Amino acid sequence: MIENIPTRKIITVSRELPTEGNHPLLTLCDDYGIYYVKNSKFKNPAYEMINEFICHFMLKQWDINTPEIAFINSNKLNLNAAYEKNHNSKYYSERLAIGSKAVPTAIDATLFLSQKSKINFKKYHSQIDFHHIGLFDLWIENDDRGPELKNLMVYEENKLIKYLAIDHAFVLRTGAYKTLTEKTFASTKNNSILESDFKRTQNKFLIANPKLIESEREYFYLSISKCQKILPEIFNLIPDNWGLSQNDKDLISNFLFEDKRNHAIFEEYKRLF
Repeated sequence: MIENIPTRKIITVSRELPTEGNHPLLTLCDDYGIYYVKNSKFKNPAYEMINEFICHFMLKQWDINTPEIAFINSNKLNLNAAYEKNHNSKYYSERLAIGSKAVPTAIDATLFLSQKSKINFKKYHSQIDFHHIGLFDLWIENDDRGPELKNLMVYEENKLIKYLAIDHAFVLRTGAYKTLTEKTFASTKNNSILESDFKRTQNKFLIANPKLIESEREYFYLSISKCQKILPEIFNLIPDNWGLSQNDKDLISNFLFEDKRNHAIFEEYKRLF
């Protein structure tokens, strides 16, 4: 079973965030939580929201930290005229939007990892978590994290540093689901966090020996097996008016769980380890 997703209403909008993607709104919602709220305008299918929704549950099956989410439904939303290019009250009243709940202590990984002082890797909750995010990105074909470590945050919990994977709108070939009929896995072409300077700094703490690689193989196939079991439940929770057709569902499922593709992905992971 997967958790129920609550529906929240926006109380106030703080500002629009000038990202390269879909310019989320920073909002206060009726549970008094801070949410980053996205819409897909009236795109059909609403791939940015669909991809975020699917990845939220998939990441949990991979034991990768990601923010909590909510459906956003606001019938009487007054927006600053400056936001009209990317936001319209109808996008939030005529169909549900999606919100990602802020983690108060989280900071952008690029800021944290660029500090001049030497990073103490012993303070990390797990050395392998970073690699698992990279492997997930290979599997889901995430086009929007890369060696620059975009859409990756860190936060402290119980005096340990943990990673937080955010923003998964541009996965699964950025919503061009019909292209998923081609299941061949392509090389990362220098577009993986596993090719980052930070990962190379970690190498002395994680030696790719046969025992570790076999453990990683078991983790990978167990994770995707768990995802395969819950994907029908995820699909059932996606609102009908987000426009995900049965054909789209079949394409996504067949793509993610194709044996030859997944074998190639793990071989690439071994190469990048």
